[in-house]
Amino acid sequence: MDNLKRHQRVHTGEKPYKCPLCPYACGNLANLKRHGRIHSGDKPFRCRLCPYSCNQSMNLKRHMLRHTGEKPFQCRICPYTTGHWDNYKRHQKVHGQGLAEEGGPGPDSSLT
Repeated sequence: MDNLKRHQRVHTGEKPYKCPLCPYACGNLANLKRHGRIHSGDKPFRCRLCPYSCNQSMNLKRHMLRHTGEKPFQCRICPYTTGHWDNYKRHQKVHGQGLAEEGGPGPDSSLT
C-alpha cells in the first residue's frame, strides 16, 4: 500500500484492520500487529539494566528515563521537571495553565 493511501486514512477515519479478539480497529497493519501483543503477552522490548520488558518500543524509551534520570519536560514557570509528558500536563494545572492536548513541548528527539 502506498504512503498516500495510508495517510488519507488519518483524515477519512477508515479503519480496515480489525482485531479478531476485541473491538480494536486501525488504519494500518503495523498498528494491528503492535496491538496483537496485548493479547499474546509478547514483550519483545527488554531493558538491558533491569528485568523490565514491554510490548511497545516507546514504553521502553520512557522506562529508560528512570535509569538515566533525564527529565526533558521543564515547567516554564517554576523549577519542576519530569520525564513524562502526562505529568507535565498535569503539573501545568497547578499554575492554572492547562495545555491543549496537541500543544506544548513534545519529547526531545532522543525520545522519539
